[in-house]
Amino acid sequence: MNFKVLILKCIRWAHETFYMKAFPMPLVFASVCLSAQEGPLNQGITELDALTIESTPLSSSSSEVTQAWSVVSGEELEKARSATIAETLKNQPGIRQTFFGPIANRPIIRGLDRHRVRMLSNGVETFDFSASSEDHAVSIDPMFIERIELLRGSSALLYGSNAIGGAVNVIDRSIPNHPFDDSAGAVFRSGYTDVNDGWNAGAFAYA
Repeated sequence: MNFKVLILKCIRWAHETFYMKAFPMPLVFASVCLSAQEGPLNQGITELDALTIESTPLSSSSSEVTQAWSVVSGEELEKARSATIAETLKNQPGIRQTFFGPIANRPIIRGLDRHRVRMLSNGVETFDFSASSEDHAVSIDPMFIERIELLRGSSALLYGSNAIGGAVNVIDRSIPNHPFDDSAGAVFRSGYTDVNDGWNAGAFAYA
């Protein structure tokens, strides 16, 4: 027999023997692994509630974004009106007041006061000396206020860097924004002090 033919037959025999017997083993092992991973599809499934996200196709400016601000006006202002602006706002959320006498007090917004809270009148700085000296009163008379705008936190930075705590913007009645109608009214302020056991009277306002 030719030596080359013998070599070819040996190679063919080895190929058929080892290929047919050894090759199916990885397939059997893989099928066992896959069958071990199979299980009921409905076990451990958690159904989540639907989440709805709404938006608007129109852009919004930074001043229109939700901010921590509120307005005190109308009947609410009439009930809370007091001798000072701080006393008028004392029941508003996040608002407290300093005390240096019956008149010399100032609003505290979220624990910040003095130069961290800015006092404005019709959007303009009031040159408030009470921020530097606690014995000075805020230069705003609550008797002539039409509404009070309260800005808390970073939203008040629109009025300057020293308004990091917040800002109190008072809109007074100096400039009418509507024609005069047939209704009129007046307010007279007075109060009692137990320090000197006496009465005091304040300004007379009309509308």
